[in-house]
Amino acid sequence: GDPNADSNHNGLTDFVEYAIGDALTIGSLTLDGVAFPTLSITRHVAADDVRVTPETSTDLITWTGGVEAVVLANTFHHGNGTSTTTWRSSRPFAPDQPREFLRFRVESLLNP
Repeated sequence: GDPNADSNHNGLTDFVEYAIGDALTIGSLTLDGVAFPTLSITRHVAADDVRVTPETSTDLITWTGGVEAVVLANTFHHGNGTSTTTWRSSRPFAPDQPREFLRFRVESLLNP
């Protein structure tokens, strides 16, 4: 089918749903009393022909990935061919800091 289609009319393209599933979870994780924003996805492990990169931004224009911006918090394998992966920002919540946004960039690893 068409990877740009939205077969179930939920606002996500079929390609994005193939890569990251249809449920993103926004939350927080507290480490040593410090809270960090998190973003989680549950995806099919067999979807290994796509790259999913978590990124952060403070202005929705400039996006940064990599461990200086986003840290892998955990991965849980469900035993049914899916896993849930949670990433956290490297910056904790702080009232004196600019608001931070998290997203996933999804790329095909097949012929572009």
